[in-house]
Amino acid sequence: MAHPASTWQPDEREFGVAAWAYSNKQVAGRFTDTLPQYDEYPPEFGMPSTPREPVAVTPGITQGSCLCGDVAYEISTAPLRMYFCHCSRCRQGNSAEHCANVFYKAEGFRWTRGADQVQNFKLPEAQHFGTAFCKRCGAAVPRVSFEHNVAVIPAGSLDSEPGIAPAAHIFVGSKAPWTDISDTVPQFAEMPPRR
Repeated sequence: MAHPASTWQPDEREFGVAAWAYSNKQVAGRFTDTLPQYDEYPPEFGMPSTPREPVAVTPGITQGSCLCGDVAYEISTAPLRMYFCHCSRCRQGNSAEHCANVFYKAEGFRWTRGADQVQNFKLPEAQHFGTAFCKRCGAAVPRVSFEHNVAVIPAGSLDSEPGIAPAAHIFVGSKAPWTDISDTVPQFAEMPPRR
């Protein structure tokens, strides 16, 4: 079923671009563009959707998993911030227009299954950039540094609401030339100023 553009809103909070598919209904964003929106594949695709089994949500815990379900995690601490990053490394590392990451203190993070299925890749020439993914399905999963007490969570891997809105679009000076940011989330050419 198609929905008129720019009329769907998950709640009263002001969010940016969605981090999850529309049909998931667990969105970190409001769609602000004029593209058609569908609950399933558009009819001309002739394909049925394959909904995923819902995850039992635990109050006070943020949960997530990979596409195949082999890797799962939970976080018991509050989120620190959420950014939409448009840098070329994030775009290439996620094969996407931008990435949506939620940052938490690592002390509240734990793998609930499949920690041995997580492959970490550290870009050799980068001081802080890396990615982590499930060895079976290739889906992005959290990259955790207990040394720096930070867990970088790909928002698309979340199975429950993170409890935070995007704070900014960062590195928009490096965004893809075909990207049009149409929401009201603040934008920064690089990182936002430190507080």
